[in-house]
Amino acid sequence: RFGKRSRENRHPLSQMEYRRIIDGLSRHPIVQALFLGLGSSGMRIGEALSLKKKDLDLSGQRIIVNIPANTKTRTGRVTYLSLETEKILRPHLETIGVNDNVFATNDGKDNSSSVRTMLARLVDKLELVDRYQSNNIRKITTHSFRAYFFTKAARKHGENYAHKLVGHGGYLMQYDRMTEEEKLEMYIELEPDLVVFEQTKNELEINRLRDKVDEIDSLRDEVRKLRESQAKSDKKIIETMKINGIIKS
Repeated sequence: RFGKRSRENRHPLSQMEYRRIIDGLSRHPIVQALFLGLGSSGMRIGEALSLKKKDLDLSGQRIIVNIPANTKTRTGRVTYLSLETEKILRPHLETIGVNDNVFATNDGKDNSSSVRTMLARLVDKLELVDRYQSNNIRKITTHSFRAYFFTKAARKHGENYAHKLVGHGGYLMQYDRMTEEEKLEMYIELEPDLVVFEQTKNELEINRLRDKVDEIDSLRDEVRKLRESQAKSDKKIIETMKINGIIKS
């Protein structure tokens, strides 16, 4: 009788490891944006490298990513890129055409191998060299960033939400019935958990508080307008009652 094969726990990419990797890519901003994008969107490396500028909606609060259907997923889906990713990516997007690749070269070559090689060399340089004993595969690979997103998303909004965003079919059908504003709101709630740098988290919190203040100011303005409208209505009613002799002047 053969013994059961032992299954090792998957290594969760830590925020510190993530930060060191992004810092280590400082001379390669597009690759930096790629890895920040993987961790903030849940995309597969192949999906990210296949993206064209026309697949991105740049008009809203966050960059919306329209991932086309492929042989693996069979259906397309929508996800988002964090502000942290956008800050690095936006200057590059302004220099390319709508049909150009966002992260990959436009020469028709498969860039996934070179990206994986770059990551492997970098994690060796950073001495993040641990491997799984059962198969000798590195603990940090391009998939680690997608898994990072899934873990954070599952903790914030549940596993069904996480499965939906990373492209696993058959999950959270009610998400499909949400408005685009509601979907974006869920992502913005998740975003502080996805960020790599604490400065970004602080900026998001400042923006959230600023939005809250704007919301309070807007509510105060609405209350003031309602009071003014009510006062005018009351005045008109009193004038009508005086004209009709219901009350004395």
